[in-house]
Amino acid sequence: QARGIGSDGVYAKCEIIRLLRSAEQEDGLRSEAEEQARKEHAAQEERKGAEVVAEAERARLETEAEAEAERMRLEFQEKARRQHEADEERQRQEAEDEAERARVELE
Repeated sequence: QARGIGSDGVYAKCEIIRLLRSAEQEDGLRSEAEEQARKEHAAQEERKGAEVVAEAERARLETEAEAEAERMRLEFQEKARRQHEADEERQRQEAEDEAERARVELE
């Protein structure tokens, strides 16, 4: 009777095979779901990493832009100072020249 002779034995064997196949399919689906979850997690981690890199790059560019703006401001300030000094020197020279002309005219 262990060989399943008769319709009850055949049915039992078929049921066992069906249950084994169902369990195999369930294991396969579970494995696929786990693999998909791993892939999604890896993609999420990759996106997070890309966001961190993008934020660091944005901060670096912002810092560079601020440094460049400060350099330009200082450069403009220095040019303005030099221009002011040159204007003062020119005015002083003109005043000296005018005084010299007036002195020469008086002689």
